Amino acid sequence: MARVLLINDQPVFRFGLNAILGEEAGFHVVGEGETGQDALRLCASVPADIVMVDIGLRPMSGIDVCTELRRRQAMVRVIVWTAFSDDYLTREAVQAGASGVLPKHVSPSTVRDAIRAVHTGRPFIASSCRSNEGVTDGAQRPFRLTPQEVRVLQLLPRGLTNREIGDQLGVTDQTIKSHLSSAMRKLQVATRVEATTAVLEGCLR
Repeated sequence: MARVLLINDQPVFRFGLNAILGEEAGFHVVGEGETGQDALRLCASVPADIVMVDIGLRPMSGIDVCTELRRRQAMVRVIVWTAFSDDYLTREAVQAGASGVLPKHVSPSTVRDAIRAVHTGRPFIASSCRSNEGVTDGAQRPFRLTPQEVRVLQLLPRGLTNREIGDQLGVTDQTIKSHLSSAMRKLQVATRVEATTAVLEGCLR
């Protein structure tokens, strides 16, 4: 069961999220707030796994919330909402500690997919919130990554499991695990979130 806090200054938006998460088992909204300060206060008093927060809140933004929660309660994961398809904001949010980034026009099923991914420790960056991470055919691959490692890294921001990546690439999840471990060593990162950040920052270009 994913315990979720909803932080947004628009009551109608929070109402819609409540409805989306109430349609299926596995989600429980444990609190709501309108400001970044509400997010920090609720996280200190309510057992929550995930905070969904608007990136554009003021005076404390969603990115500020990510930074503070990483310092105060690192086990709480954050998904930020953005009204803009802005690669810079996405990178800034992930660097601040966000595990997920979603546009406000996303489908209900994608909202639930993002929560499931983040709840199990996988980053989830909606496709409209990231640039094309591919490399052109024949381009020199950075970090001495193999073509297979590049393909695995390209799929990381989608929040897929090793098995789901394997299904897309036609190999086993153990093969994906091996490719990912090798790629992470070459990138000198320790976690999937750090690898995703590297992809968003253009390590495949």
